[in-house]
Amino acid sequence: MPVDLLNFIKRHNGGKTWAAYSSQEMDNRQTGVWGLMAARDIGACVFISYHNICYLTGFLYCYFGRKYAMVREIVASYPFVELMHSWTWFQSGINTDGAHNPVANWLIRPGDILNLNCFPMIFGYYTALERTLFCDHASDQHLRLWEINSQVDERGLELLSPGTRCQDITAKLNEIYRAHDLLQYRSFVCGHSFGVFCHHYGRETDVELREDVDTKLESGMVIAMEPIIMIPEGQPGPGGYREHDILIISEHGAENITTFPFGPAHNIIPA
Repeated sequence: MPVDLLNFIKRHNGGKTWAAYSSQEMDNRQTGVWGLMAARDIGACVFISYHNICYLTGFLYCYFGRKYAMVREIVASYPFVELMHSWTWFQSGINTDGAHNPVANWLIRPGDILNLNCFPMIFGYYTALERTLFCDHASDQHLRLWEINSQVDERGLELLSPGTRCQDITAKLNEIYRAHDLLQYRSFVCGHSFGVFCHHYGRETDVELREDVDTKLESGMVIAMEPIIMIPEGQPGPGGYREHDILIISEHGAENITTFPFGPAHNIIPA
């Protein structure tokens, strides 16, 4: 793995959010568990239930396919199919630092970076569209970063073809980031496979655009081009930049079935 692509990243973006429980309440809960462990001579516990994790930490597990989030436009477009797990999220400002952060009740302001995430799961198949947008205008530094990530997306779309190895595509995209000293801010794989939706997102790890995957793309495969960088708060142009296209590999190339445009020329939205 490239030395300038970090294995572990700590990012402290934004202030602490409002907590559902007081510090005293959380202390009581945790002290109670420690007391039970000490009484039974238990050195450590691993909690895997999200109910217990929420009870002891205040962190609520966020389900990927938001079963409760049906979207009117998706329903209107496909009134004759089941739409389980279909959802749309829209994030703004530093809340774009994670691809699927919980939504917030923030007001969108001119100059805000925005992320659009649409997941219409038609007949249970994982489908996704993600785009970077800006409200009214983007600062010079935001524009520079957005254009670089769009350049990576464009190059990735060109590289997806039969016979090409996943790790070779990733290496070429990493070179673009490295040339702009941005590889350290790449926060995800450069692309991934698709399939029937499940708790593991309907994906195969053997068809992810990563440095350690040597799978060759074949005709009939469905794969995403998804370049993502995240610039921490306090640096010029903070926020998450991501584009997401779906391509079907053919015998001689790839068909991009995502028609939503990307980049500054298309996605600066009037205030």
